[in-house]
Amino acid sequence: MNIEDFESWSKYYQLQLDGVSFEPNGRRRVAMGLLHLSLEHHQSILNLAKCNLFGSSFALLRCQFEALLRGVWFLRCATDTDIKKFIDGKDLDLKVNVLIRDVENTEGYKNGALKRYKTGKWKAMNDYTHGGFFQVSARTQGDEVTGRNLLEHSLWILTESSKLSLLSILDFCFIIEQPKLSDTLSTKYFEIIEKSP
Repeated sequence: MNIEDFESWSKYYQLQLDGVSFEPNGRRRVAMGLLHLSLEHHQSILNLAKCNLFGSSFALLRCQFEALLRGVWFLRCATDTDIKKFIDGKDLDLKVNVLIRDVENTEGYKNGALKRYKTGKWKAMNDYTHGGFFQVSARTQGDEVTGRNLLEHSLWILTESSKLSLLSILDFCFIIEQPKLSDTLSTKYFEIIEKSP
Protein backbone atom coordinates (compact mmCIF):
# COMPACT_ATOMS: atom_id res chain seq x y z
CA MET A 1 0.00 0.00 0.00
CA ASN A 2 1.10 3.52 -0.70
CA ILE A 3 -0.45 6.95 -0.42
CA GLU A 4 -1.57 6.82 -4.07
CA ASP A 5 -3.86 3.85 -3.24
CA PHE A 6 -5.57 5.85 -0.49
CA GLU A 7 -5.84 8.84 -2.79
CA SER A 8 -7.37 6.64 -5.49
CA TRP A 9 -10.04 5.42 -3.04
CA SER A 10 -10.85 8.97 -1.94
CA LYS A 11 -11.13 10.28 -5.49
CA TYR A 12 -13.26 7.31 -6.55
CA TYR A 13 -15.90 7.68 -3.87
CA GLN A 14 -15.97 11.48 -4.21
CA LEU A 15 -16.67 11.12 -7.93
CA GLN A 16 -19.44 8.58 -7.27
CA LEU A 17 -21.13 10.67 -4.56
CA ASP A 18 -20.72 14.10 -6.15
CA GLY A 19 -24.07 15.73 -6.82
CA VAL A 20 -26.27 13.02 -5.30
CA SER A 21 -29.54 14.18 -3.81
CA PHE A 22 -31.92 12.84 -1.20
CA GLU A 23 -35.45 13.39 0.05
CA PRO A 24 -34.82 15.85 2.87
CA ASN A 25 -36.22 15.68 6.38
CA GLY A 26 -34.66 16.57 9.72
CA ARG A 27 -33.29 13.09 10.42
CA ARG A 28 -31.71 12.68 7.01
CA ARG A 29 -30.35 16.22 6.96
CA VAL A 30 -28.59 15.87 10.31
CA ALA A 31 -27.28 12.39 9.53
CA MET A 32 -26.11 13.39 6.06
CA GLY A 33 -24.33 16.46 7.40
CA LEU A 34 -22.43 14.43 9.99
CA LEU A 35 -21.54 11.61 7.58
CA HIS A 36 -20.34 14.19 5.06
CA LEU A 37 -18.24 15.79 7.82
CA SER A 38 -16.71 12.40 8.58
CA LEU A 39 -15.80 12.01 4.91
CA GLU A 40 -14.31 15.51 4.88
CA HIS A 41 -12.13 14.54 7.84
CA HIS A 42 -11.01 11.48 5.86
CA GLN A 43 -10.00 13.68 2.94
CA SER A 44 -8.24 16.09 5.31
CA ILE A 45 -6.30 13.25 6.93
CA LEU A 46 -5.18 12.13 3.49
CA ASN A 47 -4.18 15.64 2.39
CA LEU A 48 -2.27 16.29 5.62
CA ALA A 49 -0.46 12.96 5.23
CA LYS A 50 0.49 13.87 1.66
CA CYS A 51 2.18 16.99 3.12
CA ASN A 52 3.94 14.88 5.79
CA LEU A 53 1.83 16.54 8.50
CA PHE A 54 1.02 13.26 10.18
CA GLY A 55 0.63 14.64 13.70
CA SER A 56 -2.26 16.79 12.55
CA SER A 57 -3.72 13.93 10.52
CA PHE A 58 -3.66 11.70 13.63
CA ALA A 59 -5.56 14.37 15.58
CA LEU A 60 -8.46 14.22 13.11
CA LEU A 61 -9.07 10.47 13.44
CA ARG A 62 -11.15 10.89 16.61
CA CYS A 63 -13.12 13.71 14.94
CA GLN A 64 -13.78 11.45 11.96
CA PHE A 65 -14.89 8.55 14.20
CA GLU A 66 -17.22 10.72 16.28
CA ALA A 67 -18.80 12.41 13.25
CA LEU A 68 -19.47 8.96 11.76
CA LEU A 69 -20.87 7.62 15.04
CA ARG A 70 -23.15 10.61 15.56
CA GLY A 71 -24.33 10.53 11.96
CA VAL A 72 -25.26 6.85 12.19
CA TRP A 73 -26.91 7.39 15.58
CA PHE A 74 -29.04 10.30 14.33
CA LEU A 75 -30.04 8.27 11.28
CA ARG A 76 -30.85 5.01 13.06
CA CYS A 77 -31.50 5.72 16.74
CA ALA A 78 -32.37 9.31 17.59
CA THR A 79 -35.93 10.20 18.52
CA ASP A 80 -37.73 13.00 16.72
CA THR A 81 -37.28 15.03 19.93
CA ASP A 82 -33.49 14.43 19.83
CA ILE A 83 -33.36 15.63 16.23
CA LYS A 84 -35.44 18.73 16.96
CA LYS A 85 -33.23 19.59 19.94
CA PHE A 86 -30.11 19.19 17.81
CA ILE A 87 -31.49 21.33 14.99
CA ASP A 88 -32.58 23.96 17.53
CA GLY A 89 -29.02 24.05 18.93
CA LYS A 90 -29.98 22.58 22.30
CA ASP A 91 -27.56 20.40 24.23
CA LEU A 92 -27.80 16.65 23.83
CA ASP A 93 -25.63 14.64 26.18
CA LEU A 94 -24.25 12.31 23.51
CA LYS A 95 -21.83 9.95 25.25
CA VAL A 96 -19.74 7.81 22.91
CA ASN A 97 -20.43 4.51 24.71
CA VAL A 98 -24.19 5.14 24.72
CA LEU A 99 -24.17 6.01 21.02
CA ILE A 100 -22.23 2.83 20.26
CA ARG A 101 -24.61 0.72 22.37
CA ASP A 102 -27.65 2.18 20.60
CA VAL A 103 -26.17 1.84 17.10
CA GLU A 104 -25.07 -1.73 17.75
CA ASN A 105 -28.71 -2.66 18.30
CA THR A 106 -29.43 -1.80 14.65
CA GLU A 107 -29.09 -3.89 11.51
CA GLY A 108 -25.57 -4.02 10.11
CA TYR A 109 -23.87 -3.10 13.40
CA LYS A 110 -24.91 -5.96 15.69
CA ASN A 111 -21.51 -7.65 15.35
CA GLY A 112 -19.93 -5.31 17.92
CA ALA A 113 -17.40 -3.80 15.49
CA LEU A 114 -17.87 -0.22 16.72
CA LYS A 115 -17.32 -1.19 20.35
CA ARG A 116 -14.22 -3.18 19.41
CA TYR A 117 -12.94 -0.29 17.30
CA LYS A 118 -13.41 2.19 20.13
CA THR A 119 -11.93 -0.17 22.74
CA GLY A 120 -8.83 -0.81 20.64
CA LYS A 121 -8.17 2.74 19.47
CA TRP A 122 -9.80 5.23 21.87
CA LYS A 123 -6.72 5.78 24.04
CA ALA A 124 -4.58 6.43 20.96
CA MET A 125 -7.22 8.69 19.36
CA ASN A 126 -7.37 10.80 22.53
CA ASP A 127 -3.58 10.93 22.73
CA TYR A 128 -3.34 12.12 19.11
CA THR A 129 -6.10 14.70 19.53
CA HIS A 130 -4.96 16.16 22.85
CA GLY A 131 -1.20 16.23 22.27
CA GLY A 132 -0.38 13.25 24.45
CA PHE A 133 2.76 11.18 24.82
CA PHE A 134 2.59 9.61 21.34
CA GLN A 135 2.61 13.00 19.64
CA VAL A 136 5.61 14.08 21.74
CA SER A 137 7.62 10.87 21.60
CA ALA A 138 7.20 10.56 17.84
CA ARG A 139 8.85 13.97 17.44
CA THR A 140 11.88 13.61 19.66
CA GLN A 141 14.93 11.36 19.49
CA GLY A 142 17.29 12.02 22.38
CA ASP A 143 18.13 15.70 22.07
CA GLU A 144 16.86 15.97 18.48
CA VAL A 145 13.42 17.11 17.34
CA THR A 146 12.26 15.21 14.26
CA GLY A 147 9.08 14.10 12.57
CA ARG A 148 10.50 11.00 10.96
CA ASN A 149 8.82 8.56 13.38
CA LEU A 150 5.47 9.95 12.32
CA LEU A 151 6.16 8.66 8.79
CA GLU A 152 6.36 5.12 10.20
CA HIS A 153 2.72 5.39 11.25
CA SER A 154 1.40 6.80 7.98
CA LEU A 155 0.04 3.50 6.70
CA TRP A 156 -1.82 2.94 9.95
CA ILE A 157 -3.58 6.33 10.00
CA LEU A 158 -4.52 6.14 6.33
CA THR A 159 -5.87 2.60 6.70
CA GLU A 160 -7.93 3.46 9.79
CA SER A 161 -9.32 6.60 8.22
CA SER A 162 -10.25 4.70 5.05
CA LYS A 163 -12.13 2.07 7.11
CA LEU A 164 -14.17 4.81 8.73
CA SER A 165 -14.83 6.41 5.35
CA LEU A 166 -16.37 3.17 4.10
CA LEU A 167 -18.74 3.01 7.08
CA SER A 168 -19.81 6.62 6.43
CA ILE A 169 -20.40 5.81 2.77
CA LEU A 170 -22.60 2.79 3.54
CA ASP A 171 -25.07 4.88 5.55
CA PHE A 172 -24.69 7.75 3.09
CA CYS A 173 -25.91 5.40 0.35
CA PHE A 174 -28.74 4.23 2.61
CA ILE A 175 -29.96 7.84 2.96
CA ILE A 176 -29.89 8.42 -0.80
CA GLU A 177 -31.57 5.03 -1.32
CA GLN A 178 -28.82 3.69 -3.59
CA PRO A 179 -28.06 0.08 -2.53
CA LYS A 180 -26.33 -0.69 -5.85
CA LEU A 181 -24.00 2.28 -5.37
CA SER A 182 -23.28 1.00 -1.86
CA ASP A 183 -22.30 -2.39 -3.33
CA THR A 184 -20.17 -0.74 -6.03
CA LEU A 185 -18.31 1.42 -3.51
CA SER A 186 -17.81 -1.48 -1.10
CA THR A 187 -16.36 -3.60 -3.89
CA LYS A 188 -14.03 -0.79 -4.95
CA TYR A 189 -12.89 -0.24 -1.35
CA PHE A 190 -11.89 -3.88 -1.03
CA GLU A 191 -10.15 -3.79 -4.41
CA ILE A 192 -8.08 -0.74 -3.48
CA ILE A 193 -7.64 -0.71 0.30
CA GLU A 194 -8.17 -4.24 1.58
CA LYS A 195 -6.61 -5.96 -1.42
CA SER A 196 -4.47 -9.02 -0.86
CA PRO A 197 -0.72 -8.44 -0.98
